[in-house]
Amino acid sequence: MAKFSNQLFGPDEEVQLDGNEFINCEFIGARIVYGGGAVPVVKGCDFERARFNWVGAAENTFRFLAELGASQGGDVLIDTVLRNIRERNFPVRDASRLGREDA
Repeated sequence: MAKFSNQLFGPDEEVQLDGNEFINCEFIGARIVYGGGAVPVVKGCDFERARFNWVGAAENTFRFLAELGASQGGDVLIDTVLRNIRERNFPVRDASRLGREDA
């Protein structure tokens, strides 16, 4: 994990988020890439005109959510997902229990 503190990332830079730590950094016009790997630490950072690019597993997640959103009732589901993100409420189901009736 690379650690960055009080660093400015400008428009000519591509920043890989996966597994890295960013404390009090500024992203001004930078291209920010997240692939759905290790969750980055991002605290006290400012984003101005940053361009987010989702690749790999992260891109697949967005595509899946887009498909769900296009389904009947999908708008309510997407609204719920976004509300949970804003409220930092991440219900995670124990994968070891999937398929069991008591899960």
